[in-house]
Amino acid sequence: MEVVIDQKHLRKQKELFKKPFIVEIMGAGFDRPADTDYWTWRFPRMQKVHEDRTSKDVVSFDELQELANQCQQLAPEMLGK
Repeated sequence: MEVVIDQKHLRKQKELFKKPFIVEIMGAGFDRPADTDYWTWRFPRMQKVHEDRTSKDVVSFDELQELANQCQQLAPEMLGK
């Protein structure tokens, strides 16, 4: 697995987990960090650790980006604009 860091102020990882753990995350919408072209969770918080799931059962980065784009399009409609 290749980890790409596009935010220059972050240090490069030396180690990653040998066996990834799966967590359920909730957030208050999406944010786009400065100088990036991707979305992240706004105020993310871990709800639960799923010991019975593997990395094949999670939402991919691309799926998360699509979900964020859909939410951005729905926001004006929900606000009545």
